[in-house]
Amino acid sequence: MPNIGAFLVSIPILLVALSLGATKFWLALGVIVLVYQVELNVLVPGVLGKEMRLHPVNILFFTLATAELFGLPGVFLAVPAAALVQIVIDEFYLQPRKIDAAALDREAAALVEGRK
Repeated sequence: MPNIGAFLVSIPILLVALSLGATKFWLALGVIVLVYQVELNVLVPGVLGKEMRLHPVNILFFTLATAELFGLPGVFLAVPAAALVQIVIDEFYLQPRKIDAAALDREAAALVEGRK
């Protein structure tokens, strides 16, 4: 639904530009499309990625993949799906493989000293 706001805001701008002439209308439309594309493809993934600790490329990938697989509902569920995958990878793949260096050092020192 955030896309509707940008569309509604552009209507008065384009109407005023149209009243000033066709060239101003097309120029205003081009600027609106350019700003919207930069926002949608650069700023939004960056902000979402920073807030949810996801890489912006992951957000773009999940948005495209879920849109292709599930259509419009997939677009709305892309960021939560990316966050869920990130949590699953962190909790079930990366966390069990973390090495406790202090415990290994204590065990190695005990083995060297002959306590074990």
